Amino acid sequence: MSDSKPPTLLILSLNPSQEGGAFYYLDEEILSPAGSSYTVIDRQVNLVPIEGYAPFNVSHKELRLVLALDKPISSEVIDELAGLVGSATIFGFAVKGEIDLSSKGDVYVMNNLN
Repeated sequence: MSDSKPPTLLILSLNPSQEGGAFYYLDEEILSPAGSSYTVIDRQVNLVPIEGYAPFNVSHKELRLVLALDKPISSEVIDELAGLVGSATIFGFAVKGEIDLSSKGDVYVMNNLN
């Protein structure tokens, strides 16, 4: 059995019609400058219901991407991802695994899976 730790997972939700632009921005402007490489390990398009009242059932398509990162995600990258949610480039995101909260020479990495 391997003692290697599982990768940090970045789970993104976005509009399938905006995948190209959002993914380019995510790669070129956020992850690559932060020195993070990744592997796409899952890609699903789901029909997600929007709250409504019977007999009305409204839903929209949502693309869910799961990226395995090669290193813990930093708090700066999380702030930039939050900016993508604020600008409606992506619907939302979640981080599973290690998060690097280091600042000013102090090293602190937390794992939200423990």
